[in-house]
Amino acid sequence: MFPNLHQLTLGWNFGVKEIWRLVPSSVSFQNLVILEIEEIIEGGDNNDQDEIIFPQLNSLELESLPKLESFCSSWNYTFGFPSLQTVIVEDCPKMKIFSQRHSNTPMLNEVEFYWSGCYEERWENDLNSTIRQFFREH
Repeated sequence: MFPNLHQLTLGWNFGVKEIWRLVPSSVSFQNLVILEIEEIIEGGDNNDQDEIIFPQLNSLELESLPKLESFCSSWNYTFGFPSLQTVIVEDCPKMKIFSQRHSNTPMLNEVEFYWSGCYEERWENDLNSTIRQFFREH
């Protein structure tokens, strides 16, 4: 299913509660390079603990999400982004943390923040710490 997918944009009114549940477990996101998310609706509970890996994702954009507090609010998921080099967080004023559990991002060394006409690049040793610290200060 979608073996050559390079870009996935989830736009306004997409209305999906949990993106990961839409995709069969056989899909590995092996060729996904860019993921842009413009709207997320909080998902339900899941007691399974899973690691979700995006092997070739190099760019993740979270844009204009006024109610977003985290990329994933569940304690059941860890994320692996071995190729991720760019994270952009734009106009997500309620964001507090990326995910509840660890996200492996060995290639990432900064997060770009855009808000109210301002721009800042920041890195605090890991993705969760970077987002948490930025939003504590702003």
